[in-house]
Parts: sequence; C-alpha cells; structure tokens
Amino acid sequence: MNRCLPVYFAITCFTLTVTARSYAEFKHPGISHTARDIAFVKAKLASGHQPWADAWEDVRSSRHADLNWKPTPHAHVERGPYNRPNIGSSDFSNDANAAYRHAVLWTLTDNRLHAEKSAEILNAWSSTLRSVSNHDARLLIGMEGYEFCNAAELLKHTWDGWSPPEQKRFARMLREVFYPIIKDFYPSANGNWDASMMQTMLAMGVYLDDQAIFDRGVTYFLHGEGNGAIGNYFKPSGQCQESGRDQAHTQMGLDFLACTAEIAWNQGIDLYQALDHRLLAGFEYTAKYNLGFDVPYEAYRSFEGRYHYKLISDDSRGRLRPMYEKVLNHYEGRLGLDAPYTRMAAVKLRQDFQTQSRPDERAGVDRDREETPRRRERRRRPRQSSAMETLMFSGQAANPGDDSIVVMSPSQNHAIHFSLISGTPQYQVTYKGQTVLSNSQLGLEIGGGHLRPPYIVEGTETKSQQSRWKPVVGSKSRYPDAFNECIVHLRSSQSDDSDQDDNSQIPRRLTLLFRAYDEGVAFRYVIPDHDGETELKIESENTEFQFTEDHFVYWDDYPQAEYSKVRLSEMDDHAIRPLLVETDAHFVAIAEAGDLENYAPLSLDRSGPNRLVSRFRHATVNAPLPVATPWRVVMVAEQPGTLVENHYLLQNLSPPCALKDTSWIRPGKVWRSSLTTAGAKAIVDYAAANQYQYVHFDAGWYGPERDAKSNPVTVIDDIDMPEAIRYADEHGIGVICYINKIAMARYDLDDTFRTYQQWGLSGVKMGFVDWRSQSDMRFLYSCIKKAAEYELVVDIHDNFRLTGIERTYPHLLTVEGILGNEERADRRNPPKNVLTTSFARMIAGAGDYTPCFLNDRVTSRSFQLSLGVVFYSPLQYLHWYDQADRYAGKSFPELEFWKAMPTTWDDSKVIQGVVGESMTVARRSGDQWFVGTIVDEATKQQIPLDFLDAGDFTAKIFAEDPRDKLKVSIHTRKVTADDVITASIGQGSGHAIWIFPTDQP
Repeated sequence: MNRCLPVYFAITCFTLTVTARSYAEFKHPGISHTARDIAFVKAKLASGHQPWADAWEDVRSSRHADLNWKPTPHAHVERGPYNRPNIGSSDFSNDANAAYRHAVLWTLTDNRLHAEKSAEILNAWSSTLRSVSNHDARLLIGMEGYEFCNAAELLKHTWDGWSPPEQKRFARMLREVFYPIIKDFYPSANGNWDASMMQTMLAMGVYLDDQAIFDRGVTYFLHGEGNGAIGNYFKPSGQCQESGRDQAHTQMGLDFLACTAEIAWNQGIDLYQALDHRLLAGFEYTAKYNLGFDVPYEAYRSFEGRYHYKLISDDSRGRLRPMYEKVLNHYEGRLGLDAPYTRMAAVKLRQDFQTQSRPDERAGVDRDREETPRRRERRRRPRQSSAMETLMFSGQAANPGDDSIVVMSPSQNHAIHFSLISGTPQYQVTYKGQTVLSNSQLGLEIGGGHLRPPYIVEGTETKSQQSRWKPVVGSKSRYPDAFNECIVHLRSSQSDDSDQDDNSQIPRRLTLLFRAYDEGVAFRYVIPDHDGETELKIESENTEFQFTEDHFVYWDDYPQAEYSKVRLSEMDDHAIRPLLVETDAHFVAIAEAGDLENYAPLSLDRSGPNRLVSRFRHATVNAPLPVATPWRVVMVAEQPGTLVENHYLLQNLSPPCALKDTSWIRPGKVWRSSLTTAGAKAIVDYAAANQYQYVHFDAGWYGPERDAKSNPVTVIDDIDMPEAIRYADEHGIGVICYINKIAMARYDLDDTFRTYQQWGLSGVKMGFVDWRSQSDMRFLYSCIKKAAEYELVVDIHDNFRLTGIERTYPHLLTVEGILGNEERADRRNPPKNVLTTSFARMIAGAGDYTPCFLNDRVTSRSFQLSLGVVFYSPLQYLHWYDQADRYAGKSFPELEFWKAMPTTWDDSKVIQGVVGESMTVARRSGDQWFVGTIVDEATKQQIPLDFLDAGDFTAKIFAEDPRDKLKVSIHTRKVTADDVITASIGQGSGHAIWIFPTDQP
C-alpha cells in the first residue's frame, strides 16, 4: 500500500510530498547510472566524441582499473580523525574505487574480466569485514559505501556471473556493518559528514530495494536537523555551511549532496529542485569563488554554535573537485537553466585531465626525465577522478543532435561556446561568465552557393598549450602563448544528389578551429581537400558578431581616418579592423589575425540589430585547397589599455618566424632627410651623436612618386647615393629609402631589391600600399618576402594594418595604417582623436605615428616626447617635417628623453587611460623605464610607480612648462615602487619620465 510522507523545510512555507513505493517500483540499475546512461556513454565512445574519448583513455589507464588489482580486505577497519589511525581505511577506500571502476568498465566494454574483478573485490570485503570504528567511521562509510553500492548495483543488474549467495552476503554487510554506523547521521558535524551518509543511504536503499532506508535519506536531505540538510547547508545566496572553513570540504559536501540528488532523480524524486534549486545556487557560488571571482559572504555560525566562520576561506581555493558534470548536466542539460560558473568549472576540469593525459603538452615537463611510478600516480590521481566524472555524467541529458562545446582560456576568463542549432554552426563568447556575443552564426558562401547546413559533427580534437616565445623585436622580451583548443570536424548532411548543377562539386566538409587564450578567443574556418577539386572560390564570408545591446563603437572605415564614437546602430555600413567596442562592463576588440597571403582583408558590416557580419573588403577569394582562413579574434577586458597590452595575441595566432637568420634585423629611431646629400649628412651627424639608427630618403628620391616612369634604381641629381650611404655607414647609421607600389609593380622587384642590397641600403619604406583585395595581399606578401631575401627591413605606409605577420616576417618592423602626425591637431587629428587612436588602432600592434617636434603643427612638446612611448613602433620615425638645420646652434635639453629611449622593450604596461581622454604607458628596457602620458583636457594625473622593482631609482621628469607649452621643464627626484608622481598637465599636453637605478652611472 502506498503512503504519503510529508516533508517540511525548516525555512520554507511549502510541503513536498514523497510517495512510497513497493520493491518493484525501484528502477534498476538505478543508483548513479541507469541503463540509458550506459547506452549513451557507449554510443559516445563508439563515435569517438569528446570529451568522452579522452576521459575514457584516462579511466581505463587508472591503476584501479588494472585487471591485476588485488583486494586487501580487513575484518576490522579503523579511521581516526583525519585518517589517523589508519587501520585498513586506505585499503577500504582504494578497493571501493577499484570495484566501482571495474563495474563501470564492464558495462562499457562487455569484458567479463572486469565484472569478475569487481565481484572479486566485493566478495573479499563482504566475506571478511565485521566492523568499522573510530571517530571517522561514519565519514568513511559515507564516502566509500556509495562506490561499493554502485559497483554492486551494476553487477547485480547487468551481469549473470555474480551469484545470489554472493549478493546476499554483500547485502548483509550493508545492513549489519554499514547501516548501523550511518543511520543516525552526525548532526553536529560539518555538513559534508551528513551529506556523505545521505548518498550512501540512498544507494543502499536502491540496491537493497529497501524503501525505509531510502526514505530516511530523502527525509534527512529535505528537513534533517544537521548541517548537511539542504536548508542548513546553504544560504539563499548559495553560500555553503563550510565556505568559511575551506574550499576542499565545501566541495566535498556539495559533491555528496549532488550524488544524493542524482540517485533520487533516477528513482523519480526531484531533490534538485528543493528550495528553489538551492543546490544549483551552492554550486554556482562555490564554482565562481574557486575560479577566482569575488562572492558575497555573511559571517556564519552553525545552528548548535559549534562552528563560527567570520570570513570566506581561501584555503584550497582554486583546487576544483571533480563533481560539476552531473550538476551541469541536470540544470543546463535536462532543465535548460543557466549555470555559467558550474560549466566553467566542469570545462576546466576536462581541460586539466585532457592536457595532463598528453605528457608532451604539459608545461615544464622534462621529456628526458624518467617519471617514477609514485610520482606518476600522484599526478594522475586527481585527473582520473575528473575523467570518471566526465565520462559518466557529461552531457547525458543533452539532445545528441545538438552538439555543444565550450573552450575556456587557462584563466577561465574567456570562453567560446560552439553549438549546432538545427544543424547550423553558431558560437557565443563569454567573459567571466557574462555573455559578450550571443548566438552568432558561422558560414561561408562557396562558388555560388553555401557550404550549407544542416551539419553534423563528425569528430573533435582537443589540444592545450602552455608556452612563451621570444620575438626578434617586441613590446615585451617574451610573449605568453597559452591556450586551449578544440577542432570541430563538420559534415554537411544535405544529400549530394539534391543539386545536379555546379553546386554538386562544393566541398561537403568544414573544419572549425576554436581557441581560448587568457587574452581573448579566436576561431577560423578550414576547408579540407575535396575529391576532384584543386581550387575553391569563396564568394563571401558570413561570420556574425551578435552583441547583446546597442553598444558604443570607436568607428573608422579607412586606415587613416578620424575615429567616431557612435552606437552600433549609428555606425556607417562598413568598419575596418580592429574595431573597439565599449559595453557597460567591458571593452571588446574584434580583430583579424594570421596569414592573409591568400585571402582578402576583413570588413565588418552592419547586419541587423546589434549585429555585425564579416565580409571581404573587395571582390572574392580564389585559393587552392585546403583553405585556411585568417583567425577571427574577440578580445575582452575591463580596461581598454589591457587590449593594447595584449596586441601580441595576433602574433600568437600567426605562423612562427619564416627567416632562418634574423641577426641583420635592427630596430631603431629614424629621421627623414631632405632630398640632398648635405641634408642626409647633417642628419647622420645628429643621429650618430644622439643614438639614432637610421636616416631616411622619402618619396621623390628616384623621381616624381606618382610617375610610372620613375625608376626606383635611379637617383635624382641632388643626392649622391653612394656618398650618402658611405657617410652613414662610417657613422654606424643605416639608410632606408622609400619605394611605392607603382615602382614595385612596374619594375622587376628582384632586380630592384638586389640593387639596394648592393648599394648598402638597410631597408625600404613601402608606400601607396592597398589592402582591399586578395590580389593586394598576394602582391604585398611577395614584396615583404622579397625584402627579406635581400636583408632589407620594412616599413609599410598608407593603408595597411598588422595582423600578427610581424612574427612570421620580423623584418617588417612597423606599418602606418594610422592617422598620425602628418595630420594637424587643428584639422582631423586633435588630442581627443590621438587618444582614441592610441587605444583602438594600437590593438593591431606597431603603428608608425611619425611624431614631429619643431614643426608648427606641434602645440605641446612634452606631448610629442611622450608619443615615442605611447605609440609602440620598432622603427620610430621622429622629427617628421624637421631638418637638422633647424637644430643647429640651439639647445633642446628635453631631447635627452628621445636620445635615451629605445624602440623595442622588455616589458610594456598601460598604467591607466580613458579612451579619448588620457593615457599613461610605461615601457622597460633592461633596468630603465620610460613613461609617457598624454591628455586631452587639462588634468592632474596620479602616476603610480608600482611597476618598479625594489630599490632606489632616479626619475628624470620632462613636464610641460606651465608658461609655454612649447617648452619643457626638466627636473629629477628619487623614487621607489611605493611612490606616486603627480603630473599637472595642460590641455592637449603630455608628461614624460625616464626612470633608472640611482646607482647607475
């Protein structure tokens, strides 16, 4: 006869009714894994889907899964406080784990040897164990009884080799040894004790078909008096009873409560929903804190007054326990609720065991060092528990047709989420759990038709990397290069015979690569080889960027245009990259990275509310198969300066250096000469005396720059090129010459650059560069590579912005693609625009701003001095529009700053800044720092020096003269890392600081 059991929550006003059942109503197997669950996992393993495939490799390689495992039963087991004394306790735990693991392996492989091994372990203990005692006996049974019961449940209901007498003996052990120890719980202990006993009590009830035992555990979960009951373990915020104790025990309690809820769910009772899904709140709260985020905390005192935790504990913070998959599967998979931090924790645990399972990919691993078995086991133990959790609980409630993948950055801050929605590939981007880009479609239009959905996922591959690399020249001496990657192989499920026209030859497979770095996320398309096809025409790229609101953007549609701050809805039809977007909480950059040699540059077009879509700037793309597109990059940060610091992400996504020898590549400061030999010699004299590296002949040295008849290997009469080069070389100064696209295209470039090398030129500045189409990119790349053949450094002017290719071709030292000092402040380039450019444009990397100094367009010389630091450029063109004769016989002591300033750096930091208002950048070379600040409106800037190392330093300060902005005031002071410099800066002015160790001569 059925009966109703009323259950009352201590802190709620509603009643939950649980209906009792007869023995026949228990579902078997039905503790943690049902027959449907097992079939689901087997199907995933058969298809090779991730993360199950990697988890499976780890699970079956565990020592607990070894068929040579020997059980070590004891008649009497003791576990004292913190497992001291330990008399058989560890053997009890290890054998429970092994029995459970072998039972799972049996269900997934149908290998009877695993079933026999699991039964051997269960039989050994049930025929031997008589008692478990000492202080932690309840905890031991609570933790390990759950695994013993799971193993027995799987054997009893899936294998015919475990005899009834053996099953009966095991049942007697549960009733006579286990149950008496845990039946009354431990109300005054920390909550993980009660939680552990509840999971085992429900597991025993299912295995034994004992309604009373099962109901006792359910009742205690709902309204028990102890700290582990749902109403006592959580506050509404999700704060847990043990959050102030430490994170290890907090997660233990959560794990045991989730296991209890999962068992109940498998038996038709929903404990997950108790107290308005309080368990989810606890998981979200704990995951968020352990992933590095702040959470609110209220001082806690337990109901009996035994425990008092005033602050949340950081003990064991960040050490995630393998427990998040089943809760994620329930709330997101079954119910469709949002559990962002639980998902982040689950994904991190997956990535941890996936990375560690590939020893060569682990950072800092000495492949030649033989790892001892003990060390190997200690390293593998946590990940194998995580692998088991992932294998058996990951995504079981999800619709198998809706594949979903999350790739998270090593810090867990950035995440890119891939899904197939009705067969259409889509992605989302989140930052610290907040949605930045909501569902955005992915697609390419191929040869008159789409590479069309619906798609299915054929397979996935994962990879993780933790490394750093040293650039030939850079804003840092080493760039971090750490990411997690997932490669998704898609196949169009559309029938090949649905069309009999040209579209029948469209490749039916598409690969998507997703990466998550701490600096941002990136993805690209790859179209693999297709039978019978050698070349592919891409009519259009249709990558969406779906923002959540009508955010502000800093818009430009031309590489040397003035920026406008407008809403997405107010933006003109097209924007170029990188595009800086300002949300309420973050700054977002959309960029393009990698090799564009056989592709067309990216345009971002408006396409619907709050949505941008990728297009080619001009024409189409024709490329040989396989085709790999450039990377589409989304970077997110709280401060816009962080995006500028992280410009090297574009280089991380580009191919490594293609040059065997880079010793000839020399960065440095450049001064443009008049088109005369005497003018060049005068600048050489100044350059040699002031630590500059190059003199430059600009447009006109080989004739009118727009005249196609101007031959780039002829020289106008006013320049004696051999003499100019000889004189420069004698003083250690290199010579760079301008050459534009007209001359590079009309005349044999190999002959031209060979001639330049024979003359002794050090580099070329390429002008009139277009970057609209695939043909533009092919031509430009050929010029860059040809320059490398003849050891010529390169500066590209006019309409090109970097995409990280300076890693591949490090002789490409800088580019323009910027509205620089060639434009006046009283026209299109006021300080406000300069301070927008310094953020929005510099996300792409080096920018040749060409700072002036004496020219009449200069309104503040302290502003000009600072530009050399604010705008990173390994070739720093200074004194634009000036000639050396203007400096003759005059003193400009402030130019000591540029004299000392290098152009490449060991470290770079954006100390502070507001787009369009102010910016402070600090860069280090060796033990010296150079700090530049520029502002729009007059202000007092507080410049903290906490970037300095310990010790005493001297700061030489180059500040605006308050009486005349065309003069610079210089003074020195002693400073340390604890100091803050107050800089009084006038409208449109600047402030520069040179800091060096005080004891430096």
